[in-house]
Amino acid sequence: MVRAWLISVSILLAAAGLWIFVFLFAESMALANGLLWFTPIVAGFFMGRYAPKRKLINGFLLAIPTVLLFGATAYLGGTRDITSNFRGAEGALTAMALLLPTALGFCGLGAILAKYFFSKIPPKTNTG
Repeated sequence: MVRAWLISVSILLAAAGLWIFVFLFAESMALANGLLWFTPIVAGFFMGRYAPKRKLINGFLLAIPTVLLFGATAYLGGTRDITSNFRGAEGALTAMALLLPTALGFCGLGAILAKYFFSKIPPKTNTG
Protein backbone atom coordinates (compact mmCIF):
# COMPACT_ATOMS: atom_id res chain seq x y z
CA MET A 1 0.00 0.00 0.00
CA VAL A 2 2.84 2.36 0.88
CA ARG A 3 4.50 1.62 -2.46
CA ALA A 4 1.38 2.64 -4.38
CA TRP A 5 1.08 5.89 -2.45
CA LEU A 6 4.78 6.69 -2.87
CA ILE A 7 4.67 6.13 -6.62
CA SER A 8 1.47 8.13 -7.09
CA VAL A 9 2.46 11.08 -4.91
CA SER A 10 5.90 11.13 -6.55
CA ILE A 11 4.20 11.46 -9.92
CA LEU A 12 2.16 14.37 -8.58
CA LEU A 13 5.25 16.05 -7.08
CA ALA A 14 7.17 15.68 -10.33
CA ALA A 15 4.23 17.14 -12.25
CA ALA A 16 3.97 20.14 -9.94
CA GLY A 17 7.67 20.88 -10.38
CA LEU A 18 7.41 20.36 -14.11
CA TRP A 19 4.35 22.63 -14.22
CA ILE A 20 6.32 25.50 -12.72
CA PHE A 21 9.30 24.78 -15.01
CA VAL A 22 7.15 24.64 -18.15
CA PHE A 23 5.28 27.77 -17.26
CA LEU A 24 8.40 29.76 -16.39
CA PHE A 25 10.70 28.72 -19.20
CA ALA A 26 8.46 27.58 -22.02
CA GLU A 27 5.81 30.19 -21.22
CA SER A 28 3.19 27.86 -22.60
CA MET A 29 0.03 27.99 -20.52
CA ALA A 30 -1.70 25.41 -22.74
CA LEU A 31 1.09 22.87 -22.19
CA ALA A 32 1.22 23.61 -18.46
CA ASN A 33 -2.56 23.19 -18.06
CA GLY A 34 -2.53 20.01 -20.16
CA LEU A 35 0.07 18.63 -17.79
CA LEU A 36 -2.04 19.71 -14.82
CA TRP A 37 -5.10 17.83 -16.07
CA PHE A 38 -3.32 14.73 -17.38
CA THR A 39 -1.23 14.00 -14.27
CA PRO A 40 -4.06 12.95 -11.87
CA ILE A 41 -5.18 10.31 -14.39
CA VAL A 42 -1.66 8.86 -14.55
CA ALA A 43 -1.25 8.97 -10.76
CA GLY A 44 -4.65 7.32 -10.27
CA PHE A 45 -3.69 4.68 -12.82
CA PHE A 46 -0.53 3.81 -10.89
CA MET A 47 -2.49 3.81 -7.63
CA GLY A 48 -4.98 1.39 -9.12
CA ARG A 49 -2.18 -0.75 -10.49
CA TYR A 50 -0.01 -1.06 -7.38
CA ALA A 51 -2.50 -0.85 -4.51
CA PRO A 52 -2.93 -4.39 -3.14
CA LYS A 53 -6.59 -3.91 -2.19
CA ARG A 54 -9.30 -1.26 -2.31
CA LYS A 55 -7.87 0.08 -5.55
CA LEU A 56 -10.79 2.36 -6.40
CA ILE A 57 -11.07 3.87 -2.91
CA ASN A 58 -7.35 4.62 -2.87
CA GLY A 59 -7.61 6.05 -6.35
CA PHE A 60 -10.35 8.43 -5.28
CA LEU A 61 -8.45 9.30 -2.08
CA LEU A 62 -5.52 10.36 -4.23
CA ALA A 63 -7.55 13.47 -5.05
CA ILE A 64 -6.66 14.87 -1.60
CA PRO A 65 -2.88 15.12 -2.17
CA THR A 66 -3.60 16.24 -5.74
CA VAL A 67 -5.67 19.17 -4.52
CA LEU A 68 -3.23 20.06 -1.73
CA LEU A 69 -0.22 19.96 -4.02
CA PHE A 70 -1.72 21.97 -6.84
CA GLY A 71 -3.24 24.38 -4.31
CA ALA A 72 0.27 24.98 -2.98
CA THR A 73 1.47 25.43 -6.55
CA ALA A 74 -1.30 27.99 -7.15
CA TYR A 75 -0.34 29.80 -3.94
CA LEU A 76 3.34 29.95 -4.89
CA GLY A 77 2.47 30.96 -8.43
CA GLY A 78 0.20 33.73 -7.18
CA THR A 79 2.78 35.14 -4.78
CA ARG A 80 5.52 35.07 -7.45
CA ASP A 81 3.29 36.61 -10.15
CA ILE A 82 3.48 33.45 -12.25
CA THR A 83 -0.29 33.10 -12.46
CA SER A 84 -2.80 35.90 -12.33
CA ASN A 85 -6.08 34.12 -11.62
CA PHE A 86 -5.66 33.06 -8.00
CA ARG A 87 -3.49 35.21 -5.75
CA GLY A 88 -2.67 34.67 -2.10
CA ALA A 89 -4.11 32.19 0.37
CA GLU A 90 -7.72 32.95 -0.52
CA GLY A 91 -7.02 32.39 -4.20
CA ALA A 92 -5.25 29.11 -3.44
CA LEU A 93 -8.26 27.93 -1.41
CA THR A 94 -10.53 28.90 -4.28
CA ALA A 95 -8.35 26.96 -6.72
CA MET A 96 -8.41 23.94 -4.38
CA ALA A 97 -12.20 24.08 -4.07
CA LEU A 98 -12.56 24.26 -7.85
CA LEU A 99 -10.07 21.46 -8.42
CA LEU A 100 -11.50 18.95 -5.92
CA PRO A 101 -14.40 17.59 -8.02
CA THR A 102 -12.22 17.43 -11.11
CA ALA A 103 -9.40 15.71 -9.23
CA LEU A 104 -11.87 13.19 -7.82
CA GLY A 105 -13.04 12.42 -11.32
CA PHE A 106 -9.61 12.20 -12.92
CA CYS A 107 -7.94 10.19 -10.13
CA GLY A 108 -10.94 7.87 -10.05
CA LEU A 109 -10.82 7.50 -13.83
CA GLY A 110 -7.18 6.45 -13.66
CA ALA A 111 -7.93 3.90 -10.93
CA ILE A 112 -10.89 2.51 -12.89
CA LEU A 113 -8.74 2.18 -16.01
CA ALA A 114 -6.05 0.33 -14.04
CA LYS A 115 -8.62 -1.96 -12.48
CA TYR A 116 -10.04 -2.69 -15.92
CA PHE A 117 -6.69 -3.33 -17.60
CA PHE A 118 -5.13 -5.35 -14.81
CA SER A 119 -8.09 -7.31 -13.49
CA LYS A 120 -7.67 -11.05 -13.55
CA ILE A 121 -10.06 -12.50 -16.09
CA PRO A 122 -10.81 -16.15 -15.41
CA PRO A 123 -10.00 -18.43 -18.34
CA LYS A 124 -12.84 -19.79 -20.39
CA THR A 125 -13.52 -23.45 -19.86
CA ASN A 126 -15.37 -25.76 -22.16
CA THR A 127 -18.03 -27.56 -20.19
CA GLY A 128 -19.77 -28.93 -23.24
